[in-house]
Amino acid sequence: MKVAVKRLAELRKYAADLTFPLIYAACNLEKTDGGHTAIPEGGFSFNEHRMYQQGDSSKRIDWSVSARRGSLWVKQFYEEAQTSLVFVIDFSSGMFFSSQLFLKAIIALEAMVLLGWQSIDNQQNITCLVMTEQDNHLFTAQNSVDFHLLLEHLCALYHQCRQQPVKRSDHSAWFSRGLHQIKSLCQKQQNIVLISDFINTDSSTSLYLNILCNQHKVVALRVLDPLESGDIHLSSGFFSVTDGKSSSTLFGHNQKSQQQFNRVCKQHFQQVKRQLVSYGVCFADLTTKAAAHKQLHRMIKENINVA
Repeated sequence: MKVAVKRLAELRKYAADLTFPLIYAACNLEKTDGGHTAIPEGGFSFNEHRMYQQGDSSKRIDWSVSARRGSLWVKQFYEEAQTSLVFVIDFSSGMFFSSQLFLKAIIALEAMVLLGWQSIDNQQNITCLVMTEQDNHLFTAQNSVDFHLLLEHLCALYHQCRQQPVKRSDHSAWFSRGLHQIKSLCQKQQNIVLISDFINTDSSTSLYLNILCNQHKVVALRVLDPLESGDIHLSSGFFSVTDGKSSSTLFGHNQKSQQQFNRVCKQHFQQVKRQLVSYGVCFADLTTKAAAHKQLHRMIKENINVA
């Protein structure tokens, strides 16, 4: 279950085969005559200061900062990047789990990279916010060179999160923190793609989701493991599970316990889906059974669009 920059870069060839623009269609974006996707201009707020460059408008010069630093500095805004898609990826400890071939975190990462490559190849820029229980990490890319650098950051962050001790949390403060950051960054209508298992949701996260959906176009890609969703049963009595660092065997001889566990999981996931759909979120499920690019291609082949 190793993640390498080379592997993520190679996903570009699969993104090129995504002839049906899954996320663009979900966000109701139209194609221009040139074949590229026409999107509303970005609307992010102030980002940072940078040194004045020839051709910069004098209206953007921050005279107070320039006076302190002894040279001309201008204000840089996120809206200059004309961001087309904002990705929010869940890298919490619960995403580093699997009973199948891939960790949930890997499926989330590869789905984002595939759709990110598609966006970059359509000459659109992206912003990616990665949420963890400890902190959030914000990355941007305007071209393929930037995106390669973004992949390096994502790989490093993935391995860092994977090596951290598992910290199960009974609250969703970190999830709400990430949604609040996106709410603060996105000042105008944006197209937001949330990739998570959506297990850590409560009234606070629901409030922020509702606000985001009222102001922006939101797509939710939910990553589930069959063991969590109740799609598999431990009929043989034993099952192998992993958190990415070690593996263990789950003994499931008690059919009553299995049924109760599956029932609770299904009720939670159905509730989350109903809630997201009621907010107007375009919705689709991914699983840890197969690679992300195969699942996205299957959606296209079987004409499965996000709900």
